Amino acid sequence: METIEQPIIISGKEFTAAFLESLQATLGRVAAEHLKRAAAFDLIIGWRILACVKAGRTLPQLSALSFYTQDELAVLWAALKKSPLRKTRR
Repeated sequence: METIEQPIIISGKEFTAAFLESLQATLGRVAAEHLKRAAAFDLIIGWRILACVKAGRTLPQLSALSFYTQDELAVLWAALKKSPLRKTRR
């Protein structure tokens, strides 16, 4: 009779810590710190986008300006279209 190996279950926090440790060993401390900051920024933006999507499901008439400034929306739009930002007059 064959035995089935149980999958190893780890939390997201444990996975992130292990990943960052291995990355730091591979790339060095400076690159790992840079990547940590970039990952934190991405998580914040992702959370705000998720909040916007959830609110949009219950209140479809709600504007994105309720969650983002005009400048933030310009950056997100440029990233979506993969185009450089245009300078705007204030």
